Amino acid sequence: MTIPPFSSTSHREKNDEKTDDDGPQRPETGHSPEEKGGKIQAKLEAALASMTDAVFICDEKGHFIDFNDAFASFHRFKNKEACARTFMEYPDILDVFMDTGEPAPVHMWAVPRALRGERATNAEYTLRRKDSGETWIGSYSFGPILDTQGKIVGSVVVARDITDRKQAEKNLKWNARRNELLSKTASRLLKSDNPQGIVEELCREVMDLIDCHAFFNFLTDPQKEKLHLNAYSGIPPEEARKIEWLDYGVAVCGCAALTHQRMICENIPNTPDPRTELVKTYGIKAYCCHPLIIQERLIGTLSFGARSRPSFSDAELDVMKSVSDLVAVAMNRIEMEASLRNSERQFRLLVESAPDAIFIQAEGRFAYLNHAALDLFGVADRERLVGKPVLEQFHPDCRDSVCERIRILREEKKAVPRIVEVCLRMDGSPVDVEASAVPFEYAGQAGALVFLRDITESVKAQNREKKLEEQLYQAQKIESIGRLAGGVAHDFNNMLSIIIGNAELALEKTDPATPLAADITEILKAAQRSAKITSQLLAFSRQQPISPKVVDLNDAMESMLKMIQRLIGEDIELAWLPEPELWQVKIDPSQIDQIMANLCVNARDAINGVGAITIETGNIQFDEAYVLSHEGFVPGEYVMIAVSDDGCGMTKETADKLFEPFFTTKEIGRGTGLGMATVYGIVKQNEGFINVYSEPGKGTAIRIYLRRYQGKIEEEHRDISPTLPESQGETLLLVEDDPSILKLVRKMLDSLGYKTLTASTPREAISVAGKHPETIHLLITDVVMPGMNGRELANELRSFFHPELKTLFMSGYTANVIVHRGVLQEGVHFIPKPFSKKELATKIRETLDNG
Repeated sequence: MTIPPFSSTSHREKNDEKTDDDGPQRPETGHSPEEKGGKIQAKLEAALASMTDAVFICDEKGHFIDFNDAFASFHRFKNKEACARTFMEYPDILDVFMDTGEPAPVHMWAVPRALRGERATNAEYTLRRKDSGETWIGSYSFGPILDTQGKIVGSVVVARDITDRKQAEKNLKWNARRNELLSKTASRLLKSDNPQGIVEELCREVMDLIDCHAFFNFLTDPQKEKLHLNAYSGIPPEEARKIEWLDYGVAVCGCAALTHQRMICENIPNTPDPRTELVKTYGIKAYCCHPLIIQERLIGTLSFGARSRPSFSDAELDVMKSVSDLVAVAMNRIEMEASLRNSERQFRLLVESAPDAIFIQAEGRFAYLNHAALDLFGVADRERLVGKPVLEQFHPDCRDSVCERIRILREEKKAVPRIVEVCLRMDGSPVDVEASAVPFEYAGQAGALVFLRDITESVKAQNREKKLEEQLYQAQKIESIGRLAGGVAHDFNNMLSIIIGNAELALEKTDPATPLAADITEILKAAQRSAKITSQLLAFSRQQPISPKVVDLNDAMESMLKMIQRLIGEDIELAWLPEPELWQVKIDPSQIDQIMANLCVNARDAINGVGAITIETGNIQFDEAYVLSHEGFVPGEYVMIAVSDDGCGMTKETADKLFEPFFTTKEIGRGTGLGMATVYGIVKQNEGFINVYSEPGKGTAIRIYLRRYQGKIEEEHRDISPTLPESQGETLLLVEDDPSILKLVRKMLDSLGYKTLTASTPREAISVAGKHPETIHLLITDVVMPGMNGRELANELRSFFHPELKTLFMSGYTANVIVHRGVLQEGVHFIPKPFSKKELATKIRETLDNG
C-alpha cells in the first residue's frame, strides 16, 4: 500500500483574506489546489531535510518511502545516496543492542515494533557498523502510520545520536564515585589514629576506580636516609622484600622523592629509561609517582601503575594527586600529634592545619580555637569567643550532657568518647557535630582539648538512607511475596480450571435431585472459593488482572451497606456520610468490595463490644505546597474513602507494620495477615495512596485517596441472558500445553457446538492451521508456552494463513505478557484461569462478534 505524501492546509490559508487600508480584498487567485499542495509539500520536505534528527518513513513492508540527510549521517553513511533503501538490508549493515547490552533481535528494532502498532519515545539502542566497527547510541521515537480505517500502512521513526550525552552521564557517575571515594578517604585517614594501617585498603579502592593494577607507598626514614616500603599491592611478597628499602634517586619513586616532583611515566615498554626498569619487570606500562609533601617536608611517596594501557587520563592523575595529598595530610597529622607533647609550636601547626574544629576549654571557657572551629561557630575573630562560656555555644538540649562531660574531664581526668551534639553558630543556627575530648592543662588551669567534626550533611544523609532502607525493605517484602503469588497462581489456576470445568460438565450430566449433584455442587463451590483466595493474593502483590470502570463510589458503597452491616454485626452502629457531589474514579468495582470488606472487618475486630464505624467519602485537592510537607502525597484531585472506628486503636509500631503481608495482631486462626496488605496492593495498583491515623485507646481512621477520573464516560452494556451463547458454525483452534486443560476446554467447546481443532504446542498449531483448508475464525491460546508465546503465535497465524483470525488469550500467569501493570491492554481479549463454561462461552461470543 502506498502512503500518500505528507500534506496540510492551514486554517489561515483556507479562510483568511488579504486586506488593505480600504478594507477587505478578494481572495488571492491564480493558484490551483495542486499548486498550493505542492508548495506545502515542498515546505514539509525542506523541514524534513533541515532536521538534525534522523527521520525515516517506511511502508508496511519495511521499504523506505523517505528519509532525510541526517539519516545518512546517523547511520554513518557517506551521504544520502549511499544509504540502503529498505529496512531488510540493515541487519547485514548494523549490529543492534538493547539498553541492557543484549543483542536486539530484528523484531525488536524500531521499524518492526512500529509496524506491529507499538509506539515509543526515547527508546535506546546501541548500534555498531559491521564494516568499520564504529559504535554509537541512538534514542528512537517511533510509531505506526494508520490509514482512515485505522489499519497500519507504515511507520515513522525519529532517531537521535545520544552517544555524547551518554558519555557525559558516564563521566558524571565516575566523578560522583571519585568524589565519594575522596570524601571517604579524607574521613577515614584524617580521623584514624593509625592511617598507615588503612592506606593499603584505600589505595585498593583507588586502583579499582582508575583501573590500576599496582600501588606502592614509601615513607621516609630520616635516620637511614632511605625510603621504606609501607604498603603495596600488585606484586608477589618475595618481590616486595627486594624493594623494602629504596635509596633516593633510585627508580621512579626514589627520583620523585629526591626531586620533590611528581613523575609520570607512559608507554614504558617502548620508552627506554633506566628509572623505569624496575617497574617494567612487573609488567607495568604506565606509572605515576607522587611525593608526599607537607609544608615542603617530604613524608614519602605514593605511586600507581597500570598493566593494561600505556597512559593515564588527566582525571585519573587528578584523583591520584588528591589521594596522595590526603595521605600526606593524614601522615603529617600523626607526626604532629606525636610531637605535640614536646612543642607548643608544633601543636599549633597541627591544630591550625586540621580540617576538624578543635578548641581548648579551661574552667568551662574557651581558651583557644583553630581556624576550623572559628568557621564552625561562624566567627572571623578568635577574640569574640575566647573567655566566653563553652555552654553558650551548645544547644540547650545538649547542655546537661556537656556539663557532665566537663565534670568527668576535670575531676576524673578521663577522656570522653565521641558523641553527637548540636552546636550553635553565632547567628543561632544549629550544627550537628561529632564531639570528643581529652583532659588538658592549659596555662595552669584544668581543661580539655575538644575535637568537633561537622556531620550535618552526614546526619541528613543517614536520615535519608534510613528512610530509603525502610521503603526498600517494605517494597522488597511486597515484591517477594508478589513473585511467589505469581508463580503459584499459574499452577494453582490450572488445577482449579480442571476442577471447575469438569465439575460443571459432570453437573450438566447429573440429575439435580440426586445426592451426587449436591456433592458436585459443593466441589464446585470449594474450587470457586479457592479461586478467590488466589485473587486476594494477587491483589496485594499488584498483579491482579482487573477491568477498571468509571465508578461513582457513593453508589458503589451504598449498595454494600447492608452487606457491611451484616458483616460487622448488630452491636456496632454503622454511619454513612457521603459527599453529595462526589467526583468519579476509574477502578474495578470488585476491588471496592475487597477494600471495604477488609477495612470494615478490621474496624469491627478493633471494637470490644458495642461501638461505631463511620464510612465517609469526599472530594479533596492537594497542591504543591501541601505535598512538600506531607510525605507520600502527590499533587492533584482525589476522591477520599475514610473508614474510622472508636475501637482500641494502635501504637505507632503496629501502624508501621499494618500493610506488611502476613502481619496480624489477631489470635491464631482469626486472621491471615493478608487483609490490609490486599488493601495496600489495590490502592497502589490504582495509583492512589493511603494514610493511617491511630492512637491507643482512641480508635483508628484509615483514609484512601483515589485519583479523580475526568475522561469520557462510556455507557456499559451487559448481557443478562441466562442462556449460554453457543456456536454459529465457527471453527476454533485451541492451543494449550497442559493436556488436562486441553481436553477439558475441548469438551466445553464441543458442548457449545463449535468445530474445534486442537494443538498442544505453537509449532503444532501452525501445522494444523496450515493444513486446514477452511477458515479458522478464532484462536484460543495459552499466553505462556515453550518456544513461542501466545501473542507471537497469533501474529504468525495471521501473517501466513488467516489474516482475519481473532484471538482469545487465556492464562493462569500474572506476568505482564497480556496484563500491563494489572490493567488489560486496550483491544486484547483475555480470560483468566480458572474460568467456568459460561464465562468461556460468553467471552468467545464477545470476541467473535466484537473482536
